[in-house]
Amino acid sequence: MIEKQQMIAGDRRFDLKFLLVSDPGGGKTHFCASYDLGPVHFYMLDPGGEKTIEKLLDKRKHPITIDYFSPEEPYNKLWKQIQKDHKAGFFHDMAEANGLVVLPDSLTTANDMIIAEVAKNNGRDLMNVDKALRIQDWGQITQWCKTLITTINAMPCAVAVPAHLYTDTNDDGSVSKRYPAITGQFRTHLGRYFSEVYFLYSQGKKRMLCMTEAYNFQAKSRVFQCDKMETPSLSFLAKAYMDGNLLDEPLQKR
Repeated sequence: MIEKQQMIAGDRRFDLKFLLVSDPGGGKTHFCASYDLGPVHFYMLDPGGEKTIEKLLDKRKHPITIDYFSPEEPYNKLWKQIQKDHKAGFFHDMAEANGLVVLPDSLTTANDMIIAEVAKNNGRDLMNVDKALRIQDWGQITQWCKTLITTINAMPCAVAVPAHLYTDTNDDGSVSKRYPAITGQFRTHLGRYFSEVYFLYSQGKKRMLCMTEAYNFQAKSRVFQCDKMETPSLSFLAKAYMDGNLLDEPLQKR
């Protein structure tokens, strides 16, 4: 009889890779910075995110560090920094320290940077219909996006990937679908690259984190069983995961 490798339960480490989607200003950066079971590092692309982080610094036990990139800079600058940090063992160090990498913040901006760089490299003009992106250009854009996401999934540490929300509406103005604001066909199968896809939204003065399909958005979790969490803390979710708590009921922050 052919022997197959038997799967056994081991000690959990916080090495989840998750996609976090909300409207701009919806609390993505705050949610990621609420993780304090280890250090947090942001590859910050969206301006203003550091202001959110500053408010939390005096309440933390572990440090937050930032590599800041202007959205006007070439995407290649971000990619070279990721490769440099990989070669230096930074992501293994973060894994050993039970840390979290937020990369990129946000994916929507990284996608825009990729489009702009591909257009420039291939002599296209995004403002000129006669020099619009062609099918082969979109193929290259999709490949660059896939390379970024597969690189993230190969990292040994936990990684959060924030993205902005796009809302599609029917002719009568009702919402037909919400999905990550990523240009091109890649957005239709982006979720399959992540075990966790969360939808963060405001409800009055409270923030809600959906972990199952809700409000025309295909949130999902392969780890937790509850449908949503009120005023969420990433430290709480990470600890629940490492303790083997499936969170099978809607929860308030603990």
